[in-house]
Amino acid sequence: MATLNEQICQLKEQLNLNQHADNARHILDEYEAIHTPLSKLNSVLRFMSDQYSTLQNLPDEAPARMVFSTEIKETTHNTLFVLQKFTERWDQEGHVARQGNDLPNLVQSLQSLASSCQSEVEYCWKSWVNYLESYVSLEDVLLQSQKNIPSLEKTYNNFITAQSRFRELIKQIPQSPDIIHELQQLREKMVELKGEMQFDLPEEVSAFFKQLDTHNRRVTLAILTPAIFDWLSSHKLLSEYVVSRTGRY
Repeated sequence: MATLNEQICQLKEQLNLNQHADNARHILDEYEAIHTPLSKLNSVLRFMSDQYSTLQNLPDEAPARMVFSTEIKETTHNTLFVLQKFTERWDQEGHVARQGNDLPNLVQSLQSLASSCQSEVEYCWKSWVNYLESYVSLEDVLLQSQKNIPSLEKTYNNFITAQSRFRELIKQIPQSPDIIHELQQLREKMVELKGEMQFDLPEEVSAFFKQLDTHNRRVTLAILTPAIFDWLSSHKLLSEYVVSRTGRY
């Protein structure tokens, strides 16, 4: 059976172990408090750095170039100064560097830099998107009018497909130059398809196509006026239609 002195020594050892464990947990908590905000901001800045590099691949026709402003450069310079100050404390004091204002100042500086960079990256991207949309935009009522013209069904469907892809790609700033190149190709294709469309249909002809579209592509000869016949003939569309008899013989 352990003597009283042995029991006291064992108790002291246990208390020392508990104290060391508490100190270790405190140090880990301090490191975590430093790592968490800096890690998040590092990820944000890296992400924007990739976007910045991608937008530098915009063509010469782009209305805005991806070049950071003087304000961004000054903010970067100030942030580097604050970072150096905190790094020196970190090298000397380790987890104790969390205390004081150096860490909060660094976090605030990085947040300010990230916000400024984001604003300029988004402006550059939105300027490019607006520029592209000025070429490919088409009022829905005009686009839908093409759906009823038999010779333009393929043009209509191809435009809808390209439009869907275009809208998907412009939702967010890309991290690959391939997206920029694909958008340029889509712009060229959609402009070409718009050139194939017919927006000046006579009222009678437009009504004729709408009737076809809403009546399962079957209408009576009664609505085929001379004006409609002449228009179909001048556009070489007569061969697109056939005449069939309804009812019983």
